[in-house]
Amino acid sequence: MGETSYKNFRNNNSQPNITRGGETQVMKKILNSILVFVLVLTMAVPAFAAEGEDLGDAAGAVYRLGALDVLQGYPDGTFRPDNTITRAEFAAVAVRLLGLEDAAEAAKGTTQFDDYVDAWATGYINIAVQQGVLKGYPDNTIRANNPVTQAEALTILVRALGYEPTVDEAGWPYNYIVKANQIGLTDGLNVSANAPATRGFVAMSSDNALTIPKMIQVGYGDSELYVVSGSYQNTDKETILENNLGYEGLTETVVNIPRTDSSLDDNEIELSSTGIVEVAEGFDFELAYGAEVEAFVADDMLIFAELTSDVLYDAVTYDSSANELTLVKADKDYDVASSVYADLYVNGTSTNWSSFSGADYAKVVLNDDNDVEFVSAFDWDGRVIVDEVDDAVIYSVDGEELDVEDYTIVKDGRTISVDDLNAGDVVFYNDGEEYAEVYNDYVTGEIGSVFTSSFKVDGEKYSYTQYVALSDVEDLEGNVTLYLDRYGDPVYIEGEEDETATDSFYGLLVRDVTTGTENVRGVNTNYFYVDVLTEGGEVVKYDLDQNDFPASVGSLTVGTVVKVTVDEDGEVTEITQLTTDTETDVALDETYAGAFKLDGDAVVFYTENATITSGEYEDTDDIKVFAWADAEDTFSEADVTAYGEEGVAVALVVNNSNADSDVETYTGLVTDVAKYAGENKWEITIAVAGEEETYVTSDSVTSLSVAVDDLATFDVGLDTGEIKTIAAATTTTGTVVDTTLADKTIEVTGAVYYELTSDAVIYDATDDYAELSLRDIQAGYTIEVFFDGDSNRFVDYVIVTAK
Repeated sequence: MGETSYKNFRNNNSQPNITRGGETQVMKKILNSILVFVLVLTMAVPAFAAEGEDLGDAAGAVYRLGALDVLQGYPDGTFRPDNTITRAEFAAVAVRLLGLEDAAEAAKGTTQFDDYVDAWATGYINIAVQQGVLKGYPDNTIRANNPVTQAEALTILVRALGYEPTVDEAGWPYNYIVKANQIGLTDGLNVSANAPATRGFVAMSSDNALTIPKMIQVGYGDSELYVVSGSYQNTDKETILENNLGYEGLTETVVNIPRTDSSLDDNEIELSSTGIVEVAEGFDFELAYGAEVEAFVADDMLIFAELTSDVLYDAVTYDSSANELTLVKADKDYDVASSVYADLYVNGTSTNWSSFSGADYAKVVLNDDNDVEFVSAFDWDGRVIVDEVDDAVIYSVDGEELDVEDYTIVKDGRTISVDDLNAGDVVFYNDGEEYAEVYNDYVTGEIGSVFTSSFKVDGEKYSYTQYVALSDVEDLEGNVTLYLDRYGDPVYIEGEEDETATDSFYGLLVRDVTTGTENVRGVNTNYFYVDVLTEGGEVVKYDLDQNDFPASVGSLTVGTVVKVTVDEDGEVTEITQLTTDTETDVALDETYAGAFKLDGDAVVFYTENATITSGEYEDTDDIKVFAWADAEDTFSEADVTAYGEEGVAVALVVNNSNADSDVETYTGLVTDVAKYAGENKWEITIAVAGEEETYVTSDSVTSLSVAVDDLATFDVGLDTGEIKTIAAATTTTGTVVDTTLADKTIEVTGAVYYELTSDAVIYDATDDYAELSLRDIQAGYTIEVFFDGDSNRFVDYVIVTAK
């Protein structure tokens, strides 16, 4: 059964694999090594191809004929498809195709030809001549060691299939090449008659010969007649594969494997029609499960299988109303062939589609119509990131352990062993079913903004998960590696922690230095309590023994910059007061601030929005810290108090500037809001005239009164680009009576007309704020409009609130 589809498949085996989007796909893959397996029949032959050898278009043919013991590789395990093959070697191929290997062994000895033949080849040549597939030259030589030409190879195969009686008598070699082409021997090949046949050419042409119907004789004498078997009266179809080699070619689905049916032995699978068959060692059960395979079977023993289904791997969701399966990572939808016909297994159990909503991992098999016909899905209990593996126990980088001794582990759909795991592999597992997948997807980039509910890496925002929390990312700096699951959610992050301690740094006192006495083990010690805002924007509190520091430290007040020196353990060894000078209206391009030369590396403590009460800043989050070279992002001119060393300003305190003296007012739809972790600050994405842009709020915004999907009016400082104020936009409500496309007008009840501006945007609040066109607006819709400027006719935004 299935021979026609098998032939069609093989004749197209040069087609490239296809990868759709982000999903992993196995398309017509060969089950070889771990996937293709060779059953040794009559003699020990090396497995091939060697790992990494490129067999090109001949790959499928090489594996099939290797499994049938028709082709053999070199002792080093390679096949070398571009090498030539001798006439004696091809005679051996032809004899094996005819199933006469034993006869060739018995026929070893002398040949009828006058030239020398290697001893190993004599039997093959004698049988090939006896069978009429090989002939000598007029001078009674066989020239066994000459490279066989493509024409000679095709001629021998035409004879082996029995078609010689129908070949035109004159015109060799083209008469045989024409016949070879007619019966399908040259499918997938470019033929050059007198060119040497390569091993790849031989493999592909011999592979084509396996299932071509043989020509047989049905009459004798005057009634002699040669016909194509299976196409004449009651003749049965005969092929080299079945009638000479004794194998049946099947196209069936693997419906059960030992993991899914405990009644199967460890070396058995169940096929959809044939039933239970044995497989050779190395068969990949997980790769084959649920998929259609082309197989060679003899005596209930499967010696070769080739995957013919399209197979995808991804996290999935299922919409029962549409009977549609979505691959999450790939972001692609597939129809389910039928919720009754298509098979669904969830965590090892047959499941009704009506109760299925999705899974963390699924093997998805498609039919010829590109519809889903089989799904094997698993939900994950957890994950480990391989640090090392010892005695089938995975030790994770974060201290977890997982014993996978009895686990089935897959990677890209293929079964792997615990010894195949590598450091850094991410292993997702279902403990109850003892099933796991290795899935490695990660991004490497600069850690960016850290919010209370999310964080950024290279500008991409990621939400916290059960595996990655705020505490895991808030102290990281520089480049990080973020490991992701199939949903694109983070499962682990690694990077270097921010090291703020240095030999010395300049810090701003955020409260007056206070003193106190503590009794430790009966000894009273007097302390200075010093709270400093560092150059890194972190408040550090020090308890300094007064015996180690001059009394002047006790008189330091809030708002003063000091130099803090620490030892290798981070303990303060010195607090140094700096000389100061003040100057008003210092422009960024000036060279001096008072007596001190301005340096771009000087640390700026921007306190304009900070308030001091009772000797301390009310909220240190109101103080910005940056370098003087970066001040242009905040102001262009400021009053400064400069702190210097050796005539150079090392720190500047700015409490008055022209920051955001000018603002621009906008109105747009809020599409995303994220609050910074530990700060009274928000990142807000707003679509203005349909174009999204992301802003950060300034310190003047202490609370947020807008949310996602609100139409908001906001002021943006021209210097900083920060939002200074933001509030819900004022809109007017009406009921649509009619629209006029030509004039871009909407009539509402009360004979009121609104005209859309050129940049006007229409949103549908009833459909996740999808954008609409004016022609989508229907009479009876309830709308809200936002006017352009002071107009009461021209509108920039229309929001459909009810239909």
